[in-house]
Amino acid sequence: MRPLHLRARRAIRRRLRPGAAAGVFYLPHPDDTMLVSYPRSGSTWMRCLLAAALDPGLDLQGVVLGDVVPDIYQSTEGHLRSLPRPLVVKSHQPPQPGYGRALLLVRHPADVVVSYHRYLRLADYPVTDDPAAFAREVVVGPAPLPRFDTWPRHTRAWLDRGVPVVRYEDLLADPERGLGQALDALGLTASAAAIRGAAQRVTPATLRAIESAQPRHLRSHVGAGGRGTGLRTLDDATLALLRRETAELTDLLGYEVW
Repeated sequence: MRPLHLRARRAIRRRLRPGAAAGVFYLPHPDDTMLVSYPRSGSTWMRCLLAAALDPGLDLQGVVLGDVVPDIYQSTEGHLRSLPRPLVVKSHQPPQPGYGRALLLVRHPADVVVSYHRYLRLADYPVTDDPAAFAREVVVGPAPLPRFDTWPRHTRAWLDRGVPVVRYEDLLADPERGLGQALDALGLTASAAAIRGAAQRVTPATLRAIESAQPRHLRSHVGAGGRGTGLRTLDDATLALLRRETAELTDLLGYEVW
């Protein structure tokens, strides 16, 4: 029998309206591997890379990404249960009961702040227009979306679980190597040729075109996909706040540039 807290979550899910996304109530299948990240850390790019590597013949312009590497905030539980296993499932949640194998994708917090702020404004979330105030919400709280917590608490919780980590910046620097590391961490296999082909086909520059093929309600407002934007655009006081609140974690993750 499942533990009480898992049975309680299942009971809550039964009360959700038909067709609702699984979201935080999703209980992974034992064969699932969770691709976890704080919002705006490159998960859409990673999902496309994984899809292309695992199926080199996949038509990325026509595929519904949720049928290959689904997103718990977009897929219903019924849809998730219907997909062939083993399955990689995207989540932005902190560690949850029932989450087993996971890979953490991380990005420099200054770039997360800029991209996250842009995304929430484009999505018409009620969010402050002030980048400095938004940065404080991301690293100190209250978090812009409470279910994801702040960047430091979210990241620390996953690192304390001992999960493998891939940095977005390493993926940018060498997509082929970064994708190979991700596949290894996820327990998946793909040929060297498939990994190389995926890295060539799915770049930040082509990601927008790939996303445009997705149904409108499943798009994630893909940004420019670069690095260092936060360091270039946030003011000195905001960067000082980010350094102070994330220094221990950014040092641990090997971020030497501030």
